[in-house]
Amino acid sequence: MRAVMNRVPVAVGRGVLVLRPALVTDGYWLLHEIRSRGTELVAAAQGSAGRELSRRAFGATRVRWPPQDVRERFARLAERLHARAHTAHGENETLRVLRGQALDGFLAGSFGGMAAM
Repeated sequence: MRAVMNRVPVAVGRGVLVLRPALVTDGYWLLHEIRSRGTELVAAAQGSAGRELSRRAFGATRVRWPPQDVRERFARLAERLHARAHTAHGENETLRVLRGQALDGFLAGSFGGMAAM
């Protein structure tokens, strides 16, 4: 099971459950709540691979819902963490590309202007 928060439309199909909270702050809390209850949700899963969670089983899951001010404070913190994670993901992708270019250059004998020995 994987819980994500998208700000763009999602192609809904088999294996996808879309929740649309009215407020972004509620979305951050709901994402946290679902992720923190992952073990419980996986235990309720069915199917041959144990990866199907029925609507009934999901609907029976009790969601902790703190007061609005707590959800807003949580969302401010979570938003900063998500932004940093997004930046780190971009940095990792850049490093992956650079590593590939360096390896290709080394194997071709043109790494750093040095000829292959």
